[in-house]
Amino acid sequence: MELFPSEVHLAVVEQDPRLLATLVSAGHNINASDSANQTALHYAAQRGEIECLKILIASGATIDARDDLRQTPLYLATGAARNAAEMIMELRGAGADPFARTAAGSTPYDLAHLWDDEIAACYSDLPMEREDGQSPQEVPNVVCFATRSLVDAVRRVGTMHRDAEGTWFFATGAESQSDLDRAENSAIYSLQTIASMDPLVIRYLRSEPSTTLVRRSDGEFVPP
Repeated sequence: MELFPSEVHLAVVEQDPRLLATLVSAGHNINASDSANQTALHYAAQRGEIECLKILIASGATIDARDDLRQTPLYLATGAARNAAEMIMELRGAGADPFARTAAGSTPYDLAHLWDDEIAACYSDLPMEREDGQSPQEVPNVVCFATRSLVDAVRRVGTMHRDAEGTWFFATGAESQSDLDRAENSAIYSLQTIASMDPLVIRYLRSEPSTTLVRRSDGEFVPP
């Protein structure tokens, strides 16, 4: 691991594909990682540097390299501010895994469905990742809220609440009320992320608004 970005990283930062190509030809390590375990391919994907990204892919960069947050270049490309769709297709064409899960439990496929239709369309050939045999249509591509303690630790859902407007909120059930009241302890996620972590919740997603369910010791959900 490089403590500081390598020359290859810096060529991407400088938006200089010609320099990058020269460095690659000179034998520089294109898979070197910085202090956050990000490779030059991560840098290119995050910054929307499509020409650099193409050079790195063609030169044999590790497509599904993981950084400290277990993010792949495809995950970063999916959330990029520019050239996202083109980068996604380049990476997918090189075999990038659309279901590679980050440390927070999200995947490139999940992230795509939080953005606009153009980005989601880059994954339209894929069903949701299925761990329990459910069909893709069982889990809609919508956002929900969940506690960070649930998703970061990839734990089982303990409580699930659907508000009057139909938005779901998930928690472990072990959080204190003060934890739940603090906005920074919760975040927005794809409903598919929660369902992939804990497929049992799928059967309850059609519950009426203003519903609260608590997990029993046998694993099933019931009203409190």
